[in-house]
Amino acid sequence: MISDSGSLENRCLDALREAWQRGIESPRSPKKLDVLHGWIRQELLRELPCYKVYGKTTNDGQYSHEHVVDGKYYPKRVDIVVARDQHEIGAISVKLIQSSYKKNAINYFEQQLGETANLRRRRLVYGNVIFLPHPIPVTSQGHPSEEYLTDASLDRYRKLVADHDSIVVPDVQAIVIPKLDR
Repeated sequence: MISDSGSLENRCLDALREAWQRGIESPRSPKKLDVLHGWIRQELLRELPCYKVYGKTTNDGQYSHEHVVDGKYYPKRVDIVVARDQHEIGAISVKLIQSSYKKNAINYFEQQLGETANLRRRRLVYGNVIFLPHPIPVTSQGHPSEEYLTDASLDRYRKLVADHDSIVVPDVQAIVIPKLDR
């Protein structure tokens, strides 16, 4: 269970540990993200008490559905939505990378570009949060190993943020790189 007290960093690490453990127990299950969605939603409610915050996990920890937002080009299921006076004003996408980052890095990046353009063209504030524990496990042909992030691994995100006035750049881009005890 995630603590409601302590520092933001400790609450984040508690949520990550729980999400990571769920991912180990059920690697293909999206339920591992429910922990992170619930934690981010709780933090937003703490900081934005006058806003409605929708997510897959409600205040009492019950599972809900992703909120569907009308994007400019297509409706998009969004992990977390912030609304004021029944009007959606922001959305957050959450990713937890648990294995083989380098093999999928371009796909993650291109997916983010499309999601960002779709929602920002609708004039929503859009944030993207990537949890990228270090080192990252890799299982190749049944042999476990680890891959290590390098500056080059994250260079495309630096270039993206530098292009800050483009519609494909999220308003907030967070990459959290914790060292988790496994």
